[in-house]
Amino acid sequence: MGVLINVPAEEGGFKLGEKISDFNPVDVIPLGPGICQSERGAAVVRFNKDWSGFKDAMAFENHFKASHRGKKDWNERVGDGSGMFYGWIARDDDYNSKDIVGHHLQKHGELRTISDVTKEESKETGKIVAILANQIEVKNKYLQDLEFRYNVTALSLNRIMEEKDKLHQAYNEGMSTKLH
Repeated sequence: MGVLINVPAEEGGFKLGEKISDFNPVDVIPLGPGICQSERGAAVVRFNKDWSGFKDAMAFENHFKASHRGKKDWNERVGDGSGMFYGWIARDDDYNSKDIVGHHLQKHGELRTISDVTKEESKETGKIVAILANQIEVKNKYLQDLEFRYNVTALSLNRIMEEKDKLHQAYNEGMSTKLH
């Protein structure tokens, strides 16, 4: 999740979402005044919970850093007179803060490290691999069964063809002796 601070009170989630649409937010939740010393407020930006969402969140944060409107800039600011809002990726200090942003993150978010996400993804990948391996094993058994039935049918067909050939040959020999 991302954090937007110094957001004008009249900015709704949809309007904010349009302004940061380049970063593919899933949702923008305005939290209202209470974090700034003015009538300005905050918002939480949700991104996808996968690597593409992480990439979008990093681009979001880097955009604000490059514009000198990142978290460090917010903490070092002198007054709110700029009218610009600040943004960054929510981290543990935001999650554990006692303000409106912290409360929202604790209620609706989950604090995870990249290592946690990687472990979780590896566990999911392992489960998927196990499921796929099981499906392959089932299909191989089915294929072996089909191959066995094919071989039985082919052998039976060969026997029938041999019998037909013998009967045909016997018939032809019987007919040739009748004619002579």
